[in-house]
Amino acid sequence: MSERATARSIERANAVSYRILLVEDNPGDALLIGEALRDGLDVTVEGAGRLEEALGCLASRTYDAVLLDLGLPDSGGIATLSAVLARTRAPVVVLTGTDDETLGFTAIHSGAQDYLVKGKAGEEVLQRAVRYAVERARLQSALASPLLDTAPVGLGVIDRELRFLYVNQALAAVTGIPRSDHVGRAVAELLPDTAPSVPELIGRGLETGERIRDLEVRVLRHQGRGGDGTWLVGHEPVRDAQDAVVALTVSVVDITERRRGEEFRDALVGILSHELRTPVTSIYGASTIGQRPGISDEMLRELVGDVAQEAERLSRLIEDLLVLARADRGALAIVPEPILLARVLPRVVEHEARRWPTRSIVVEVAASVPLARGEESFVEQVTRNLVANAAKYSKPASRITVIVDADPEGRPRVRVLDEGPGIDPEEADRLFDLLYRSPRTARVASGSGIGLFVARHLIESMGGRIWARPRGDGPGAEFGFTLEPLREDDDVPDGEG
Repeated sequence: MSERATARSIERANAVSYRILLVEDNPGDALLIGEALRDGLDVTVEGAGRLEEALGCLASRTYDAVLLDLGLPDSGGIATLSAVLARTRAPVVVLTGTDDETLGFTAIHSGAQDYLVKGKAGEEVLQRAVRYAVERARLQSALASPLLDTAPVGLGVIDRELRFLYVNQALAAVTGIPRSDHVGRAVAELLPDTAPSVPELIGRGLETGERIRDLEVRVLRHQGRGGDGTWLVGHEPVRDAQDAVVALTVSVVDITERRRGEEFRDALVGILSHELRTPVTSIYGASTIGQRPGISDEMLRELVGDVAQEAERLSRLIEDLLVLARADRGALAIVPEPILLARVLPRVVEHEARRWPTRSIVVEVAASVPLARGEESFVEQVTRNLVANAAKYSKPASRITVIVDADPEGRPRVRVLDEGPGIDPEEADRLFDLLYRSPRTARVASGSGIGLFVARHLIESMGGRIWARPRGDGPGAEFGFTLEPLREDDDVPDGEG
């Protein structure tokens, strides 16, 4: 006996028996397909040459799978598939002579487990398609459990084609996509970008059968929240009677908030130990020197100026810390009020210009700027952070321009343009992450890495959008934000608007 025959004898001894309904009107094709199935699987194949006959078989007997030709004497096309799917819960594999990619796509999305073309699907492909279809159906039936559906951990099952067979409610919450939109769709299509790539990890697991336990992955642009997220991912292989991997169970736990909480605590310790200590030490030192007898009036004025400058720095750090604390608790909700940016922004810019006398900081206000809705103190804090950030990374005598206007959609807009070292477009989004400082500019000036993080949270809490990008008209960077315009149904206090 040949090695192949011996191997198949062993497979048959360990195989699960399948009952297959073959719906095929060509006797020759039916004979060849039946032999191909029996050559590698323990199957009982029953035949039907017409749709009416097939529906009768499905009504009187139970099958593990249906092999269906779409071109029958009494029916054709997707209507044939729909009629069969309406009569059975068994998986349906389309096996037809029509090599039409569009038809195959439609058949899969209509409920077929697979689409094979006669003459192109060899014995092994046909056997594998039937076996996987049956195993997928059995998995889906086994997974129809309230315990899994309500589990607090995200759970899913991925088939050999890297498509979702099942997701529970917790996994749907993690991906931000309804459960009904997962089944039958590709993993790469629905999951966000991750590092390392989750689809690649799953694909390797399906090929090798390896297990992964609690692998921490970084999720980019996490559910549109404006920042990255963190997942714990694991997967286990699902094997059939021949010990072949037919699917992968996947577990996902979103630990983004936990990680952000840890980052916040680390940031708080760092700021308290360094960023707050510096101005406090300066204030204490200046006040001590100022009490010495015989100090000149000029020296005293310099010391008072230093104290005022460090006190303002301290006040801004405390403001940012308060925002961090509120963001960590998810308590940044606001009561919108009308904001006249044309009045607010020049006042803020004038104050910043006094803080940075070696920089030329100017404001340009368009002739017509719509009323914004938000919280005025938030807008002032964001603008101060953006202007201070631009001044910090700009050389003396350079120009910083604050432009107040409306974007093409009519939203109130503020842009801060500097002549500094600029930014790398690939790290523009990361500049707003907590504690992130660009390696390109970290040596230019000191900082805590929280100002832009705070700015993003304040703007997003008001329903706005914030960005960073290279200047389009020369060297330097542009940091800007838009706010929502005041609506007609917003309550406006007397004297406003």
